[in-house]
Amino acid sequence: MSNNINESNVKKKIEADDKKAFKPFIILMIICIIGGGFVGFFSAMLADNADMSILVSYIKDGVQNGAPVIALITTMILVIYAGIVLKKVKKEYNTSLIEEGNDEQIEESERKMAYVMLFSGIDLVVVMFSLAAATEGLLVSDEIVMPLIRAAISVFDIFFAMFVITKIQKQCVNMIREVNPEKKGSVYDRNFPKEWFASCDEAEKQQIYEASWSSYKAMSKAINIIWLVCIIGGGLFGWGIMPSFVVSVLWLVQIISYSANSLKKSKKK
Repeated sequence: MSNNINESNVKKKIEADDKKAFKPFIILMIICIIGGGFVGFFSAMLADNADMSILVSYIKDGVQNGAPVIALITTMILVIYAGIVLKKVKKEYNTSLIEEGNDEQIEESERKMAYVMLFSGIDLVVVMFSLAAATEGLLVSDEIVMPLIRAAISVFDIFFAMFVITKIQKQCVNMIREVNPEKKGSVYDRNFPKEWFASCDEAEKQQIYEASWSSYKAMSKAINIIWLVCIIGGGLFGWGIMPSFVVSVLWLVQIISYSANSLKKSKKK
């Protein structure tokens, strides 16, 4: 009898939750449909009444000329910033090692290294984008000298940035391992992420799980927005279907990877 009552209460709770969320969901869908219709209509009007190719040409020229230089500048800033921060962290770690049990200082030092790693990741993306822009300019430009110079700068910066980022990762990992001897892995090892994760304690793993879930949600939203931008840009700027296709492939990779790993984990239980 009690089981039937509990099941009834659960069903009522489910129905109540669905009913509460249904109306906002419908309103949001209507707003999106109307908004999408307006955006598509005005984009088509703008594309018919304006020569968007001129604007696209200016933007492409600006990106192709500026990206390699900006990438080189960001890498130089990373070198200076990381050098200052890691030098300070090394002193703090030496103090913490002498004064055993100074957990707050260690956590603060690790937080500073996390910011360095964040900037390293941003620099890598900027550098890779600059290479893509320079390559595209080299393939489609009628000129030879300037596109070659931009491509040379980008290729140099790729190797320079990879050297800098690897060295930064090595310093951070080695300093953390000095304070936490249980940590395992070398940045030169291709299995480093797996070994490092395996050597983390439960609290650290939980933190990684939560960060990964937040990243998954952020990427899901970003992919939806970028997909919409690609649809609009395809009609407005003549991008074609390829940008939308690439975003759709990334979307599929995310969905399939998440589902496959969830099923894999469920089989182990």
